[in-house]
Amino acid sequence: MTTRLSFMVMLGVLGLLGPTPVRAIAPIDVPLVPAHPIYEGTVPGVRTFVGEPVRQGLADQDPFSAGSLTLQAMIGYYSHTSIGPGGPELDYAPIGLRLGYILNTPSSDLWLRGCFEVLVEANASPIHRTYGTYFAGPHAILRYNFVQPECIVVPYLQCGVGCLLNDAWRTSPLIQRNVGEAFEFLLRAEFGARVMVTECVSLDVEAGYQHISNAGLARHNGGINNMGGSVGFTYFYGQ
Repeated sequence: MTTRLSFMVMLGVLGLLGPTPVRAIAPIDVPLVPAHPIYEGTVPGVRTFVGEPVRQGLADQDPFSAGSLTLQAMIGYYSHTSIGPGGPELDYAPIGLRLGYILNTPSSDLWLRGCFEVLVEANASPIHRTYGTYFAGPHAILRYNFVQPECIVVPYLQCGVGCLLNDAWRTSPLIQRNVGEAFEFLLRAEFGARVMVTECVSLDVEAGYQHISNAGLARHNGGINNMGGSVGFTYFYGQ
């Protein structure tokens, strides 16, 4: 009798207490990150979705694609030649900072595959011999880069025009008749090559011919015809 009574009391107590609630376990908030479809489900513990493409860094971009910008710094030396009228030697060391813009993306499979690039240059050229102290002024350059897939050496050809201020014209015509006035023009034809150190930096070397004259605007206009070369580097800004 006592056992039966104890069992009924226990049932009554359990009825008053009711069922024990079970606490739901909150789901783990797994980060949601954008990814390319080929990476879907390959990263453990990270859910991915296919949405807007991930913005690439400079190292992931093609430096020679249309719309890319370049910043090139060059220093060189151009020496007197026997081309054209004679006169005292005039050698100078051009220092140039160039901003470039890639016009098109290389697309063909030929050995001429490449892209055009336009550049503007701020130039200062200290004169080393034998009269005057400087040439300085802006230049415009059109370049063609020979770009082959996965090739770290990129040759190029370029030509350009420029305007120069100088003080060499102050030297008496009795000594020189090559530089006739403070304002002169520059024509250039050069070839060079870029060695791609990274996807956005190259080491550059170029050589060629430069002509300086005033197009007959002054009383004397013998002109300067020099050949030389420059070295420097380029930084590619990407699209």
